[in-house]
Amino acid sequence: MAELGEAAEAPIISASHREIAAVCHGAGVQYKPSGAGGGDLGILFSRNPDRMRDAVMALESAGYPSFDLQIGTHGIQIQAMKKEQ
Repeated sequence: MAELGEAAEAPIISASHREIAAVCHGAGVQYKPSGAGGGDLGILFSRNPDRMRDAVMALESAGYPSFDLQIGTHGIQIQAMKKEQ
């Protein structure tokens, strides 16, 4: 995506996302911007909890907040709620 933005002279990946990616890759963690037009947020991926912790700590030290989200074993589900009367 970054190369496409550069070729089009319309950056898709922001400087902040590039900085975050560099920190993550330096910690051995994969990083992906997520959202329209370059990313509203970024997602870190790792099978190694120590590397993930190190990356999160480095990002928080650099001023980037984090949220601990877990992937559910059932994936995305829709539940109908009974309408109160």
